[in-house]
Amino acid sequence: MNKTVPDYIKNYSDCEVKESIAVLTGGRHRIMEGINLYAKNSTKPLLISGVNGISAYNHIKDIFILRNLDLSQLRVGYNAQNTRENAVEIKAFMEINGINHVTVVTSYYHLPRVYFELKRVGINKLNFCIPKDGKNSGLMTLFLEYIKLLLSNADIITQDWIDGYNRALSHFLGTFHNK
Repeated sequence: MNKTVPDYIKNYSDCEVKESIAVLTGGRHRIMEGINLYAKNSTKPLLISGVNGISAYNHIKDIFILRNLDLSQLRVGYNAQNTRENAVEIKAFMEINGINHVTVVTSYYHLPRVYFELKRVGINKLNFCIPKDGKNSGLMTLFLEYIKLLLSNADIITQDWIDGYNRALSHFLGTFHNK
């Protein structure tokens, strides 16, 4: 059977949560789909990463209260302002809570960059849950996301080049000074 979608990417209805859930804010319906997924798996910790301010937290808290959900498993990350920072926030959430596997809720168009950033910070046990409307993205959204993915990769290349240059320079200077 020819598969076009990897096993670690699931539509919302097929999503499996092993240890925890992390929602990346920014896309339509991500937070609600994350809360819905949590409602089915309320013994698993839920991180909502990239929450903008106390009013957003109060809104999330109100949804939990209205739906009679356990707030004790809710974690809110306020520090992430982009996908790279979401990955760092998720990594910290996993380390603090002793979590090895995370189910990430994000949009379909966002997957390549999220996957890249999560792998970059060392998160290897993960799967993705795509909101119901997560596959419907406009051409401009897809184009901009592709540019962001290229820039993320370029940053790695640039940083690797700078690190390599600094190592070579240190080696050269060390050799030079030892003679």
